[in-house]
Amino acid sequence: MKSWLLPVLLMLLIAGGYHWRKELRQRLIGSVPAFSTTEVQEVSAGLIFRNGTETDAQLRAEKELKIKDSLRRYRLLDLDFHPDVSNDLASEMHSWRRQWEKDGEREQRLLGQGITDGEMESSVHEALLDHAWIETSIADEIQVSEAELKAAFEQQRPFLKIPPAYLTAHLFLSRHGANKKDRSQEMRVIQQRLLAGETWERLTLAHSEDARSKYQGGRLGWINQRRMPTEFMTAVQRLNVGETSGPIATPLGWHLIRLLDKRSERLPRLEEVRTELMASLVQQKRQAALERLRQKLQQATQP
Repeated sequence: MKSWLLPVLLMLLIAGGYHWRKELRQRLIGSVPAFSTTEVQEVSAGLIFRNGTETDAQLRAEKELKIKDSLRRYRLLDLDFHPDVSNDLASEMHSWRRQWEKDGEREQRLLGQGITDGEMESSVHEALLDHAWIETSIADEIQVSEAELKAAFEQQRPFLKIPPAYLTAHLFLSRHGANKKDRSQEMRVIQQRLLAGETWERLTLAHSEDARSKYQGGRLGWINQRRMPTEFMTAVQRLNVGETSGPIATPLGWHLIRLLDKRSERLPRLEEVRTELMASLVQQKRQAALERLRQKLQQATQP
């Protein structure tokens, strides 16, 4: 495995959010096609030296190697660090090997990289250990207390407004398909049958072309403007609870819409946004902790 891979992993964790399994596989094990040397140099330059004017490739590579060696040295000196990464290693190697139908194709790829299958597995094993050490090193720094969560909630709550929501049902005729360019008259006939006393549930079951909702009385659940066509939402907003619209045309087709209930715009309760807010705070702390660790490793390389 090339010497720049582990520093690139660390820098990616700092800069881009934390999707380590995907990044580990793509950056450490490789994917098809593999990164070229030029691409990796560009990534390294953008992440490691994003605040400077470093352009010398040789100097950059030397600094990357020193950071990797510093990380490895700290890990090996940590006598209390004994993680079991065997399951992760088996999973990563299985994912990597299954890219090729035949062993010969994989061996040819390895030959082109100048390594053996065993060396690849050893490199991935070391990378997983390094990753586990990074996680252990920053674990205490990324904890979010209940007090911190509540403070962040109070600060951000005005920007977390929950938009109005509408509990709706519809009877739908599709616009798509042969001889379905204008079905407004067909929908008006169904509307007249509804006004004449036929039940909504019976008409929906018999005529609606929305296979997901027709067996539930056309119920769409709670919806808002983010989910539905503008024409649909405009009609919904004009209805009172219990009312049914006339035929409404949208890019999808024609609808009779029934409003079952509605909720006004409101501010959220903490429990409604706890999971997302906690994840955001942990991510912020993770990025800061990784940046501090990067600086610590880089300082350790100074003479």
